[in-house]
Amino acid sequence: MLCQYSHCKKKKKKKMLICQTELDVNEDGFLSSDDLLQIFDDLSQEKIKEIIEEVDLDADGMVNFDEFKQAMRFEPAF
Repeated sequence: MLCQYSHCKKKKKKKMLICQTELDVNEDGFLSSDDLLQIFDDLSQEKIKEIIEEVDLDADGMVNFDEFKQAMRFEPAF
């Protein structure tokens, strides 16, 4: 059972890395407001900056992979 859990965890991490890579338009390894503006053209720059500030734990103005993983973590209540 533990082995299966570990395998699922690795697959989930790989999927999140692929997702972050697709969002990283300039391919610098981080998600910036410029990256997200190019993808989410229906959001204002102010709204994107708010979103980044919520998940930017080290306050460098960008979202690294660890911050992205934490922001994407979803734990169902049931």
